[in-house]
Amino acid sequence: MSLPTSRGAFGDCYKVLDAALDDEKGVRVEFRTHENANYFRMRLHQARAINRKDNADTYDRDHPLYNASPYDQLVVRLHAINGSYWLYIEKNRVEDLGTIEPLSEVPTIEYDEPLQLQDMREADDGPTYEEVASETPKISRRSFR
Repeated sequence: MSLPTSRGAFGDCYKVLDAALDDEKGVRVEFRTHENANYFRMRLHQARAINRKDNADTYDRDHPLYNASPYDQLVVRLHAINGSYWLYIEKNRVEDLGTIEPLSEVPTIEYDEPLQLQDMREADDGPTYEEVASETPKISRRSFR
């Protein structure tokens, strides 16, 4: 099924996207079916693409919003929780990034010889794949619907 290309068809999407931008972390929206949640997720992405195209037509090439959208900082994820389907529209940011160092200022590092697979097996004191696999419950594709 193709999606509309008119901005006017996505008023509900822009309302949700704006609410996500206004909140510190983002928002979530509940749906009763997986299909409805997935369709709305596609519509959110289409609304973002339309906004990006409109900005390319509106702004000069040297403007930060040229061919970009304020909604580009949002990530849309679908989660099944207690029989409902939730779209999480969250700000895409890494918490606690740590130090960022330019590689040109980092001294050259002398690496040891890379470990071979056999070396890693001998050095690893954790459980084997077979042990973990035998304890892991089997999940069918149907469990995600």
